[in-house]
Amino acid sequence: MIADYFEDLPEAPVFPQRGSSQIEKFFREPLAEKGQNPVAILHDWMACVLPNVTHIGSPRYFGFVNGSGREDATLHAGAAKEKTS
Repeated sequence: MIADYFEDLPEAPVFPQRGSSQIEKFFREPLAEKGQNPVAILHDWMACVLPNVTHIGSPRYFGFVNGSGREDATLHAGAAKEKTS
């Protein structure tokens, strides 16, 4: 499955071809009460998640991740460092 993904990656669209409201429909079902078959989970992932992600195959692409999620904390830390320098 992983090898197939990387083999097909050069032809994959970089951005999802659906809007966020269309993608949200895949995830409206309630969470399972009991464990599920791992093969079924992988099948759902391949059908619902994989086609709707950003396909960038570079090993140096880390996504759009903010460290703490609090941009104001970054600004305060930078200001505090300036005062002590």
